[in-house]
Amino acid sequence: MGNDTILDPEQVLQRLQAGAKSQRTRDSLDIINQVCKEQFERKSYDYSYSMIGTLSGGRGGPKAQPIRNATGAVYRTLIDTWQKFANAGGHAPPAQRPTNLENDVLSLISDSVARILVQKYISENKKLRNENQVLKVAAKEKVVINLSGKRDEAVFTVETHGPIDFLLEQEIFALRNAISAETMRRNGWVGDADSGAVTKGPLTIFSPGFMTAISKIVERLDRE
Repeated sequence: MGNDTILDPEQVLQRLQAGAKSQRTRDSLDIINQVCKEQFERKSYDYSYSMIGTLSGGRGGPKAQPIRNATGAVYRTLIDTWQKFANAGGHAPPAQRPTNLENDVLSLISDSVARILVQKYISENKKLRNENQVLKVAAKEKVVINLSGKRDEAVFTVETHGPIDFLLEQEIFALRNAISAETMRRNGWVGDADSGAVTKGPLTIFSPGFMTAISKIVERLDRE
């Protein structure tokens, strides 16, 4: 994989299953995840598609060739995630503690309620950035081709999946709420429509690009 970020395979599994279009795909992901987990636990770090396909196929899951096919993008994503996770010693990145700058910003907020809210949104912003890394991996191969029908009535359907397809309802709600007029008013924040930054007086709550990025996602959701 081109991205060097080490992701938690279980989180990637959840994201991939949330975006799966069928129960069969979700079940297959479960089988592949279990096979990869067992490889990791026995310290046999062979995550080649042929090896995982052999182990998975023995349990009724996808074999090597289906994993390599265009429709196997989600399976390859999960396998590659386990490979990188194992190579990193089986450790996902530790939870980030507030930086000195974040602590300084929080210490300047005298209102205890406002301070808690700002800390909450800083935490949510980090969570969204981490989830975005997962989405980048999951959306690496966007085109999925399914073949259905009888031999003489073959029907090809093409489904395209982008990052938005992997968002859960509560995550969409959180995005809308983060830049809503009510949220801004309640916290005394001001959003800059041009830069996308969110400020409170002289303090920068969210850096430039925050509002504009969420607005683009929300606008696309509204069109779909």
